[in-house]
Amino acid sequence: MDSIKIKPFTNKDNYKAWRMLIKLLLDTKGIKIDGKNEEKLENKGKFIIFSYIEEKYLHYVINLETIIEIFEKLDFMYDYNIQGQDIKHVMNFFEMQYSGNILEDINKLQNIQFEITSKENKISEQTFMHKILNLLPEKFNTFKSIWNNIDVEKKNLDELTRRIKNELEFTKEDSIIESREILKGNEKRCFICNKPGHIARFCKNKKCDLCGKSGHSTDECYRNKICTRCSKKGHIKQFCRTYNSKT
Repeated sequence: MDSIKIKPFTNKDNYKAWRMLIKLLLDTKGIKIDGKNEEKLENKGKFIIFSYIEEKYLHYVINLETIIEIFEKLDFMYDYNIQGQDIKHVMNFFEMQYSGNILEDINKLQNIQFEITSKENKISEQTFMHKILNLLPEKFNTFKSIWNNIDVEKKNLDELTRRIKNELEFTKEDSIIESREILKGNEKRCFICNKPGHIARFCKNKKCDLCGKSGHSTDECYRNKICTRCSKKGHIKQFCRTYNSKT
């Protein structure tokens, strides 16, 4: 059993003490509450957190995807002095789900922010960006990986929104090109899988020459990436062994 004795989170009165002890417990297991974790550690951390929350409070956070989101929501609900209509707006912010149109979702989040009357309760830009990134569907996974490697100084809400708009335009153009190629009929044959109906650019069976895995090209492979922490090629900063060994 864990040596840190923690009473389950039960109400606002014990939230700060509970939060501090949970953070200490997660720290002992190498799990960050305010940073990026590997998927296995992220899931382990969520399990630990949920294990120390009374069942009647679990529904507030059980559907959140990241530890950062969980604590952002709990902080807003139990650590800040949020009252009146602002409570409803903050809840709506954290509970919003992807609607199928990310730009409309961003507008809805901005409208919720506008409705929050107290300056102290305004949602931070960092929290806003985390929420948008978590709303993005699976097809934006590469986009999110690129965004995570951008210098912190360059990250802001306007820049994130601009890049999302550009990505949507790019994927829209790709879809149009792919549709045209398919409509041309079976005279087009992919030289990767030798099947008709598409060209190599859109082949789902493309194989990387670097790692030997299917599903991405050599140019897209992580082994071509340069780590922004240690400047070495072959990985990105989230998986930098040099940096992690120092922390």
